[in-house]
Amino acid sequence: AAGAKETTSTRGSASRRCVTERAQEATQASAPEAPGRLGRCIGQRFPGRITNVLWIAAMALGLLAGFAARGRIDNLARLHFRWPWLVVAVLAIRAAAVLTPLRSVDGVQYVYAAALASLVAWAIWHVNRVAGIWLVAAGTALNLVVIAANGGRMPVAAELAGSLVQRGHIGQYVLITSDTHLNWLADWISLPGVAGWGPVEAYSPGDLIIALGIVAVIALAMRARSGAAETRPGIVVDPP
Repeated sequence: AAGAKETTSTRGSASRRCVTERAQEATQASAPEAPGRLGRCIGQRFPGRITNVLWIAAMALGLLAGFAARGRIDNLARLHFRWPWLVVAVLAIRAAAVLTPLRSVDGVQYVYAAALASLVAWAIWHVNRVAGIWLVAAGTALNLVVIAANGGRMPVAAELAGSLVQRGHIGQYVLITSDTHLNWLADWISLPGVAGWGPVEAYSPGDLIIALGIVAVIALAMRARSGAAETRPGIVVDPP
């Protein structure tokens, strides 16, 4: 109990420190940005795009659903994706646009938007090949729509935005304001970390649909194929 109390206190202190730093930034707008401070605040109050707990939870739920449907985990080996490196490239671009100095480069958001568009096309390409992936395509398309409507950036709710409150935008993310569009499709849904541990994460309705698609793809791929064994055609001889 003492250890848990100490951990909770440590996390609370870290969150308060981040809030204090943001307040100091607001009163010292002309002061140069401390390079380490931005990373700390993003990690504590804008981690949904870093830890990706939702996707981990979706994969775990997909496995559970697959087992519940009497599926077999070795059936996942039958999944064959074309150009899987494209997905890895999109994830790398997304991370680089918010975690590296590229976040300060004007125009990086358009690179991410183009990468996201290619991911939508990739998912649609697999609709007839992978069951359930149409949900991933639909969710990704919703994210692309709101990003395209906001100049290549995804709006984020102020209470979940961390350093965006002072900066206005970081990489491919922008603070939700009255000037942003389709805010109901933006990152306004807050989800806690694993089992309530860790900071709150921000997701969009499209992200939730993507997570549902991940569950469906895994569960449907695992599901055991049932049915009567095929009967080979042969010669039938009538009895005498």
